Amino acid sequence: MRKLKYIVIIFLFFNNLAFAQDPTQDAQNNVLVFDEFVYKGKIYQSYSNWFSVGVGKSYYTGTTEIDDGLNISYNFHLKRLNSIISKQNSLPKGSMRSAMSKLCFTVGYHYSSDATFIARSTQKLNDFYLGLGLRKETLHSNYAFFVAPTYSYGNYYRYSQRLQDDQVVRWYTSFQNYGLYAKAEYTYKLLYDLGIGVAAYANFNSKYTVYGVQLQIYFSGAFKGQIK
Repeated sequence: MRKLKYIVIIFLFFNNLAFAQDPTQDAQNNVLVFDEFVYKGKIYQSYSNWFSVGVGKSYYTGTTEIDDGLNISYNFHLKRLNSIISKQNSLPKGSMRSAMSKLCFTVGYHYSSDATFIARSTQKLNDFYLGLGLRKETLHSNYAFFVAPTYSYGNYYRYSQRLQDDQVVRWYTSFQNYGLYAKAEYTYKLLYDLGIGVAAYANFNSKYTVYGVQLQIYFSGAFKGQIK
């Protein structure tokens, strides 16, 4: 219950961000419309799909040790769905319509282990996920929060055994199960379509639960051309 409580608190925080402004306002208010615009002589598409790669550290509850983590995700809007939602007259402007039109989806891969991704280790968690989130984009920032079910597999730590020669053997068990992945991220844009950021996340399953923080790179498909 406590884990669910934390997820709800984070969701409400990002929900308030999404409700804060109506996306039909213009860029002068630092809130961008779902359309193309010109900024510093370049044409961009606001609320474009984006790709992110993150690396960092996570706390593995099975051993109370620190893991290395990797996350790769593609995050996207279904433009037709967003357009239909934002045009519904039954939704008041600036509130539910604003939030619902910022719905986005994520598909990705998460890895956590006591060794780096390129090293071989018995203890490891692999996750594939597809989920739903909320996003707020401005000229210089991108905020997003996602919740996703996961398919997880790997090997989790069971116990250690000390032998007569004082050597320690660590025993692991392989697993496959389903879990829940939640992530909140903030990106500072170096360019409108390129940025660096930080993400806090949690991955819950019955065998390998981790909580972590990652630094990530943000790539957006917002650039459409230059003004000639």
